[in-house]
Amino acid sequence: MLILSHKGVVAKYAGRGACLPINHCGRILRAMIGVAINELDVWRAANLLIRQYGENAEIVAAQRADELSEREDYAGSSVWLRIMRAIGKLQAKPTGPLH
Repeated sequence: MLILSHKGVVAKYAGRGACLPINHCGRILRAMIGVAINELDVWRAANLLIRQYGENAEIVAAQRADELSEREDYAGSSVWLRIMRAIGKLQAKPTGPLH
């Protein structure tokens, strides 16, 4: 279980689902910056950004990674780059033959 808090917003990951209000996505993801997150949480964050920003989600994640890199927060930037790559994979058009 991972519990993150930022300005009164709590994200709780337990079992199969995530209890994250979509309108608080940005605040929750900002809270995750200082935390080493596992691969499942990266994919959850990617899904939340896609729900909130749609086709611009990958750009939003890249901008956040750049902001953190400029502040020399390379660990945080690395997390956002992982999220950005996951968004790209989730939004990619299917390739190969259909079954």
